[in-house]
Amino acid sequence: MATLFFGEISAIPNIPNELYQTCKSSSPPAAALRTSIGMVTLDGSRSACYPTGTLAANLLPSDIRTDYVANSNNNFEWPNANTQLTALAPALGLTNVPLQLRPSLGLKMIEERLAGNDGLGAPGFTAQTLKQLFDDKRDYAADLLLDDIIAVCKSSPTAISDGETVDITSTCKALQQWDRKHNLNSRGAHVFVGLWRAMRAKRIIPAQLFATPASFSKPLTTPTSDLTSDSFIRGVVLASLAKITKALQTAGIAPDAPWGEVQFVIDPNGNKIGLPGGFGELGIYDAINSIYVRNYDTWLPSLTNGFTPSELTGSSYSHIVELTPTGPVAMGVLAFSQATESNSPWYNDQLALFSTSEMFKFPFTKAEVKADLKSRKVF
Repeated sequence: MATLFFGEISAIPNIPNELYQTCKSSSPPAAALRTSIGMVTLDGSRSACYPTGTLAANLLPSDIRTDYVANSNNNFEWPNANTQLTALAPALGLTNVPLQLRPSLGLKMIEERLAGNDGLGAPGFTAQTLKQLFDDKRDYAADLLLDDIIAVCKSSPTAISDGETVDITSTCKALQQWDRKHNLNSRGAHVFVGLWRAMRAKRIIPAQLFATPASFSKPLTTPTSDLTSDSFIRGVVLASLAKITKALQTAGIAPDAPWGEVQFVIDPNGNKIGLPGGFGELGIYDAINSIYVRNYDTWLPSLTNGFTPSELTGSSYSHIVELTPTGPVAMGVLAFSQATESNSPWYNDQLALFSTSEMFKFPFTKAEVKADLKSRKVF
């Protein structure tokens, strides 16, 4: 049985709680930074407030286990659904942070796979089952909220946007028929993304949407799969559906368009390369998007204009390894390709593979290396 280590092992300034309480900056910007991202700001005008060295290793969060450890761009507190780590110094950042949808889904997928109740066969991981999970492109926010959003749609076939009454039945129908994934052929996924962006533009945060928001102590069972009953939030849902219905009509984009037709890169020959995966905030594990599509105003143009390879962010190097008795089985792909310079022979060389959910199999044995030999240089 393997032994696994998880740790927040880095050079972190040694700021004991006593020093922080004595020297923390009282300015409003410093307080805002601490509240929002956990940044520690000290009074730099006093030499007594300077940190001395870095935190000792025994103060850094870590865990050793024999089942699994995981991280999905969340902080260190939940490396496993059954393990909670504690910060022993302020410089380690915010604590008791509820998991966002993507890391919550990551733990959930692992637990389901180990229990064998995800439809992928016997419990446990192989390289193939891990790739199947990666290729699933499940939208966790949709899993939790879409049934209730569709019910809201059915209860009101029209909604008001900017003072205009809009028939939202086409977008609601697209949501109802959507498979709740972000594969190339998933129809209607962009409607849900647009709805999310439109609600965020109205300053609605994800926690406000759920009847029971994410709780730090319940990473697998919260948020719950029901939309809040709050009438204001439900009104925002309807108004946002009306807004994106009008926007899609104006842009000439069908509500049931395939995902690969509205999230894509233009290759050097002017061809569309559809991109599976999507916006990580929605709980899509394969998070990939453009660095410039950050809000509702940039979302709509992206559906018709696409992205360039150099502006992609998210899934970059995807690598799967299974350690077997006869050696490692490994595969991977570099979604952004090996070069971003358009005059390079390796420009855009792997994006098409990523688009079709393919990966290279990496050779390991002498026979595999010999069979895969591309060039040889003797020094």
